[in-house]
Parts: sequence; structure tokens; C-alpha cells
Amino acid sequence: MKKSALITGINGFTGHYLTLFLVKKGYQVIGLGKEKKSNQNLIYYQSNLQNQKKIFSILTKHKPNQIYHLAGVFRGQNEQDFIKNNFLTTLNLLSTINQIKGYKPHILLVGSFAEYGNLSKKHITEQDSSEVANFYGLSKKMQTNLGLFFVKTHDLNINIVRPASLIGPGAPNVMLFGNLIKQIKNGQTKIKINNMDITRDLLDVRDAVRLYWLINNSSLKGEIINACSGQPITNRQLALEIKKRVKQKIGKIITFDENKKNISPIKTSVGSNQKANKLFNWQPKNNFSKSMEFIFEQELNLCVKK
Repeated sequence: MKKSALITGINGFTGHYLTLFLVKKGYQVIGLGKEKKSNQNLIYYQSNLQNQKKIFSILTKHKPNQIYHLAGVFRGQNEQDFIKNNFLTTLNLLSTINQIKGYKPHILLVGSFAEYGNLSKKHITEQDSSEVANFYGLSKKMQTNLGLFFVKTHDLNINIVRPASLIGPGAPNVMLFGNLIKQIKNGQTKIKINNMDITRDLLDVRDAVRLYWLINNSSLKGEIINACSGQPITNRQLALEIKKRVKQKIGKIITFDENKKNISPIKTSVGSNQKANKLFNWQPKNNFSKSMEFIFEQELNLCVKK
């Protein structure tokens, strides 16, 4: 029997790549999104996860084997936006699943490295913790605690993945990388960028969705797993890599306007992927250079052909 998977937030950045991955694996994919239509050829429902009756109807009709909960917001107009879209939607989803007698799908909740808060260090593990730095991190931490609560009290098959900064073609503008690419596509030669010395863990979105599937295809329950490269990349390194590729391909010289006043409280945030490696023998297949090549080929067509 063909396996099926439900993806919430399917029209987003990660949802696009996860759909491609699952379809290639032979899954029937059911998508939920806020938009009226999906660009992908699949079973699709417009839903913001606030309507529990609609969620119940969709789940009872399709009974997907796996659920990937990607829906949420990274930027909000106010604190209530984060709680509504990252926590309450998860509560609606999990409580609805729990109402369906005998239905025990494998559920993956997508958290964030923001849950580690003001922890500025290399090789952050799943056991590390700190006070959250913003409402986004708080809402994601609430989501994680909610998922673990449903595991303990209702025996649902839930795991949590915490991705680092994902990169790839189509990255949203609210993320640093997506914003830089947007500026270049708009023809700007003086690119605005935040503090050059901030260090982050950048992971290719293709490697991320592969790990998501490995987790949701396992017998694990109640685990928190980092999805990260484990390699530190500064904003300066990122800027120089972009500058080099733009110059080599089209001969355009770009410069960077550094906003030194925008100093993040988290100067260094780099994860450890030892747990994912131990459980699934997972390692990123695409290093920073390969990811950049993929991005420039697919989105900007600026990559140097080898």
C-alpha cells in the first residue's frame, strides 16, 4: 500500500523541497496551506489550522501515515502572532489527531535553533538550554513542550527536529540569505548586510528534508534532534562567497553595506549533528560550496560552470 504524508505549510520554502523528496520516495502527499492554491501537483486543502472540524475531516478522510508540521511564522506583527501561528495551531493539530480513535501517525514538529536562546557557542547539543531571546524562540519552545506533553500523556508518535539556518533556492526574504539573494536579483550592487562577524550554522535544505524523513520514518518517540551542518560560517564568509560568484560569472562588482549597529545577542550559534549521525548515520551531503553552486544555478543562474 502506498504511504501517505500530510505536510502543513506546504507552500513554504521547506515544504517545497520536502514535497519533491517524498514524491520521489513514492509517497502520496497531502498539503495544507493558507493560500487558495498550491503550485505543486498534489492533494491540497486551504486551511490555517484554526478550524479543527476541517482538520478532523481531512485526517479522517486520508489517514496519512506521516505528518510533517512545518506551518508557522518566523516574523510576526506582535507577540500574539507567534503564539497563534506557532503554538495554538500545533495544539489544534495534535488535539484533533488525538480525537481520532486508533489513529497513530508518525508526527514531526519542526522547531528552531531559536529555542536555544542566548546560548552563544559552537556545537550546541540537544541537551543545551538557555533563556529564549525573543517571542519566536519562546513560541517554538512552547510547541516543543506541547509535543512532548502529548507523547507522555496520550502516547502520540511525536518527534521534534530543530533546524539551523536553512539555505537553498527560494529561501524567504525574512531570512538573511533570502534577503541577500533578493537584493542581487533586484540589480543592487551595494548589498545591505548585518554585522559581518556573526557566525551561524548553514544547512542545505535538501539535507534537512532528508533528515526529516529519516526521523519520521523511524520508531523513535519523544526525541529532539538537531538538523545542522556543524560548520561555522560568518556573515563575512557568506558575503565574500556571493561576491566572488557574481564577479566571476557576470563581471559585476558588488559591495556590502555593513550594519554594525544591528548586533545580535547571539554572536555564535553552531550546532552538533552527532545525535542525527548516531541514530541515522546522517551527515550533510552538500557542503557550503555545493549549496552556493546549487542556489546560483537554480535561482540566479550566476554559478561558475565547472
